[in-house]
Amino acid sequence: MNYLQQFKYSKDDPEEFGINLNSNKSENKSFDDSHLSNLLSRSIRVEKAIFPTVGGAIEKVFKRLDLENEFNFFVTADNFQANAACSLMPSASKPDIIITSKLIELLSEEELQFIIGHEVAHYFYQHSLYPNPETVSETNLKLNILNLNRSAEISADRVGFIASGSLEKSLRASLKLASGLSEKHLKFSFSTYLDQLREIESIGKSQSELW
Repeated sequence: MNYLQQFKYSKDDPEEFGINLNSNKSENKSFDDSHLSNLLSRSIRVEKAIFPTVGGAIEKVFKRLDLENEFNFFVTADNFQANAACSLMPSASKPDIIITSKLIELLSEEELQFIIGHEVAHYFYQHSLYPNPETVSETNLKLNILNLNRSAEISADRVGFIASGSLEKSLRASLKLASGLSEKHLKFSFSTYLDQLREIESIGKSQSELW
């Protein structure tokens, strides 16, 4: 069994929707090369000689997850969105994780490890194959798919926590991403933030988000 499989959330189960992950896997060499060429021209590949902090964070993540690093990591200039994404899942022969400059500026090295682990999990669990709720009109099916997508995020967060090695750093990263603010403007009162999430339960779930 894959080491990461033990951390997968029990409700993160695409088979309930008849999704065969293996049947959707494909390799398109020309598309892969074109995408890589685009990344190389628009972003900078992460090498420790250029990005020592980011490169160090990546090494620690794969050591904690007991995985070989077969990913391409890139930093792209974006001063507005703090974001990371695993690109071309699962068609590319080698997955790419793209990290924005804003995210690197916002997070510490330890907090960044949570995000890297989260994105690695999305690739290994092949979450990109899950249905898009926006393409479904039937209400109950749409809510079920939203629930599946939320379960996928729980699985990825679990791996992110293992990758960071710190619950506090994982929560700090989550709060920074939710607010878009650095520690200059934040006091990390996690219990207060959890009270906000409990309020969601008390007033009822929206159709666009399930917890």
